[in-house]
Order: sequence, then C-alpha cells, then structure tokens
Amino acid sequence: MTETIERLPRGAALPGTSPRVAPVAESLAAREVEAAELGNLPEQTVADLRSTGVIRMLQPKTFGGAEAHPAEFAATVMDIARLNAPAGWVGGVVGIHSWEIAGFNDQLRQEIWADPETWVSSPYAPMGMLEPVDGGYRISGRVTFSSGGELCEWAILGALLPTEEGPKLRHMVLPRSDYTFDPDSWNVLGLRGTGSKDLIVDNAFVPSYRVYDPLDFERGQAFEAVGEHGPLYKLPFPVIFSAAINSASAGILENAYEKIRANFQQRVDTRGTKSTEDVYQLIQLGEAGADVRSARTTILNDMERLYDEVVANGFIAQQTRLDVRANGVRAIRRGADAIDRIFNYAGGRALQNTSPVNAALRDVKTLMAHICNSQHPIYDGWSRVSLGLDTSKLNIFA
Repeated sequence: MTETIERLPRGAALPGTSPRVAPVAESLAAREVEAAELGNLPEQTVADLRSTGVIRMLQPKTFGGAEAHPAEFAATVMDIARLNAPAGWVGGVVGIHSWEIAGFNDQLRQEIWADPETWVSSPYAPMGMLEPVDGGYRISGRVTFSSGGELCEWAILGALLPTEEGPKLRHMVLPRSDYTFDPDSWNVLGLRGTGSKDLIVDNAFVPSYRVYDPLDFERGQAFEAVGEHGPLYKLPFPVIFSAAINSASAGILENAYEKIRANFQQRVDTRGTKSTEDVYQLIQLGEAGADVRSARTTILNDMERLYDEVVANGFIAQQTRLDVRANGVRAIRRGADAIDRIFNYAGGRALQNTSPVNAALRDVKTLMAHICNSQHPIYDGWSRVSLGLDTSKLNIFA
C-alpha cells in the first residue's frame, strides 16, 4: 500500500502562474499527492490538463489546435509541473505528440483528430520486428515507460523493419484497442503519478499508412508533405521533443525547491536553531534557488532562439541544435544537483517516505533517468561539432 504523503504549504508556488494554468492552479496542486497514491493522474487532474489546452498547444490550427510558439508551450508545461510534478510530465510528453502528429499523412491525422481533444502517448523504443503482411504489418512486443498511456486513445511506438540493408527503425501508430498495459510495471522511485507503465502488443495488424520513418521529422520533410509550412513545423524532432522533457523537468525542479523552501521556513533543529536564522543555510537556499530558476530562463531563451532561427533561415543549424541540447541538459543537471545539496539541510524528518521533501527528491532523481536529460553524450557531440572533428559516427539524440 502506498504511504500517504504529508502536505506542506505551497509557499510561492501559485503566484506568477501563466494565464492558461492559473484558473486550475489550486486544483492541480491539491491533487499531486493523490496521483502518487493512484499511480496515475486523477480524473480531475486530467480535466484540469485539458482545460489548460497544453495538449493542443502545438497542434495545427486547422485541427483545432493553438499552433503556439514553442516558448509558450515550454512555459505552460513548466507551470503545470511546478504545481503538480506528474501532471507536468504527462502534459509535456503527451503535448509534444500533437506536434509530431501534425506531420502524419492526412488519413492518419483525420483518424486521430476526428476529436481534436484526442490524447496520444508513446514510447519510441523499438518493441519488436515488423512482419510484412498484405496491406501492412504485424507486430508483437512489450515496451517500457508509456507516460500517461492509460489516459490516451492512441500510442506512437517504435519497431524495426527488416530490409536488405538490415533492420531500420520505424515508428507506428496504434489505437487503444490494439494494446494493453501491465498494471504492476510502474513500481518506481518517483513520479509514480505519471503512470508510465509497460505497454504490450499481441499480434496487432498495423496498416501501412500508420507506419513511418522518424527521420522524416528531422528538418520538416513530413510536415511539408502534408502542407504544414509554419516555422513551428520546421524544428527538428530530437530538439523539440527534448525541450518538452527539459521543460517538464525544470518545472519539477521548481516544485521540489518550493517544498524544500516551505520546509525551511518552519524547520527548527534539535538545538532549537531555526533554519531562517542560520546564515549558512540561508546561503545554501539562495544558491540552490538561483540554479533552479536558471533552468527556466535557459530553456525559454533557447526556445526563442530556435524559433527565430527557423524563421530567418528555414532550418536549424547543427551547432544550434547542439547548443540548445547542451544548454538544456546542463540546466537540468545544475538544478538537480542543487536539490540534492539542499536536501541535506532539510532535517531528519525529511528522510521519512511520507515527507513531501522526500517525495520531491525522488521525483528529481527519477526525471534524471530520461535520455533527454542524459548529459555526457550531448557534451561529447557539442565538442566534436564545435571543434570541427569527425562526426560521421556521432549518434546522439540532438
């Protein structure tokens, strides 16, 4: 049975929330603990996410979306995660899929967006080998980490296609009737409320029009083919998808910091010393806050840079792609390290699993496991590109 996590005052978490999120801010914050206990987002939290419009922000206007600036999307995801960590994570992951769906063929787009409010999950890791059959393919397999999957009507999955040159990565799109979830597969350190369970497919038929080459999303080729010519749809998939993960992560760092700050305001140690009167602790709190806040600033500035560059040039240069990815992973790492350091001054009660500070630390540790927050391969790639070294064998998500 999941332990009930105690609640602390939200401190300064609510002021300054974006207009999309402000009307449901208190509701989102109130149900974060419930999500952890359920291992999924509660119905009201799902309704709150829908009301923000975050899932449709990157959706084309012709399909009922906002076609918003990527910086606005990033800020909205951060604001949601700052109030409710799992909701922000699901909002970022499911929301970025609407950008990708915009590049699908018209038949598939019409199918998915018959209802513009449709949610689509992933994951992309290859789950098996596509077996060619008349009119399409057959597929079976299991793949991990489908965040918010049980709340969605479709899923984008990875698979391998046998070719004469060897297996090639493909993505495929399946309706909810074609797969199930392992209910006991998401017993994890943190972010339990994301419901990122294993997705299982058993001999499903996938029509050819629901299978595509993900490389077509590198420079907007897929979008051009279906008439989506806006700057938003010329961004490279690895960069915009990573930005969604980094944005959710930045909001979760802010969420954790607010819980630690609230604990700090009321903590008195065994000697009777208040944390608010300890100069050393005040310095630690201030330093950590600067590191956490810098993640938001870095990501939003880079979203502006990406959009401006694609408007000016029609594409994103390789150096820019690596700059943005390196900035993103570094910003999240700095924030995570700051939370780790300041946790050491949260006191013995913070060690209890029922402590909101403890829960926040576990959420931060969990988000760092995502490939989009993995730093060293990105630094290596940035250095090779920046120094003009051989990049022919470079294989990173950037």
